Amino acid sequence: MNISRRLSGGDLRSIGASNAVVSDALRGRALPRQLVRALEHQDPIVRARAADALEKITAKRPDWLVPHKHALLRAMTRTQQEVRWHVAQILPRIPLSPAEQKKAVKWLLDRLQDESRITRACALTSLVEMADEDATLRPRVRKIVLRLMRSPAASTRARAKRLSRAYVSDW
Repeated sequence: MNISRRLSGGDLRSIGASNAVVSDALRGRALPRQLVRALEHQDPIVRARAADALEKITAKRPDWLVPHKHALLRAMTRTQQEVRWHVAQILPRIPLSPAEQKKAVKWLLDRLQDESRITRACALTSLVEMADEDATLRPRVRKIVLRLMRSPAASTRARAKRLSRAYVSDW
């Protein structure tokens, strides 16, 4: 099956067949490797949909992407916003070494300044999820969430308030 052909076509505002690809992948583990390779595809639509599918797979089966962790970490260097926001969501779901986590946290912190509001929101959520698992991150992330609760961007304020109620208030 040619995964890039299944993910191509249309425009970046649609997910195309990525949900069908996710369903296929969750029935058999062969597709994650192809999806990881598709992150490097020349077509931005294929890259975006591959990232979307990988993010949805990690929500249910993060262990399936552990063998591809290094490729996912390399995807942090992608300039395409759709790939960035999905990678941001994937990072807290896969086990990272201390060095990899440090790199991921720095990247997520940098994404808080991203031009894409979706990427910023995903990065903030991921930082909070990582801090929920790693108490050493909590003071720094707590300050960030509290600061962003006063952001001029309504979407950022709303996300920070929701995260504060769900996580930060318990820290």
